[in-house]
Amino acid sequence: MAGKKSAASPFVEAAKELLSQEGITFKEWTNDHLRDKKMAILEGKDKEWEESTIEKQCESYVLSKINTLVSDKNQVKNGGNKHVNETTTSTTNATNE
Repeated sequence: MAGKKSAASPFVEAAKELLSQEGITFKEWTNDHLRDKKMAILEGKDKEWEESTIEKQCESYVLSKINTLVSDKNQVKNGGNKHVNETTTSTTNATNE
């Protein structure tokens, strides 16, 4: 079953029309802009994108670690069998001291 296409924004529709009037296809135009953006990222020239991406990754990483620590602590409180690894042990020992 094919996915349903979402309606294009008014700006996309307007850009398609304007580009068409200039003899430029929308696909060609978008490919050029995407290629330029990708190259800037690969060459380290898009610091804003890098910082934003790293910020999101850090947020995700920290939240997953918090979730793991809370889950591990709840298992111990409930008497569940917990597999202890070095990271959990050192973190648990640091908070219990």
